[in-house]
Amino acid sequence: RQSSPACAAASVAGAWNALAAGGRHGRGAVFQDDVVAHLKQILEEQIAAKRARFERLLGHPIADFEAALDERIAADPAGRSLGGKSKAEPGLKRGELLRMVVEVAQ
Repeated sequence: RQSSPACAAASVAGAWNALAAGGRHGRGAVFQDDVVAHLKQILEEQIAAKRARFERLLGHPIADFEAALDERIAADPAGRSLGGKSKAEPGLKRGELLRMVVEVAQ
C-alpha cells in the first residue's frame, strides 16, 4: 500500500530500479520511502533558503511573524488550514492567506 504522496515516489523508485538497479531486488535499488525522504530534504532546503531570503530582505528574523501568522490561520472562523485536509475540506485560498499576512504584518 502506498501512503500519500507516495504515488510519485513509487513511480520514481520504480523507474530508477528498472533502469539502473536491475529491478526492485537489485543492488542499489531504491524504495518509495527513500524517494519521499529525499523529496522532504529538498523541500526543507528550499524552505530554509526562502526563509533566509525573506529575513535578509526584511532585515529582521521572522520567527515572531510566523508564530503570529500560524495563530491567525488557526483562528480562521471556517476552520480552514494552510494546506487543507482533503478535497472536501480545502485549505485557505491564496488571496485569503495574503489578506491574513497583511493583517498580521500591520
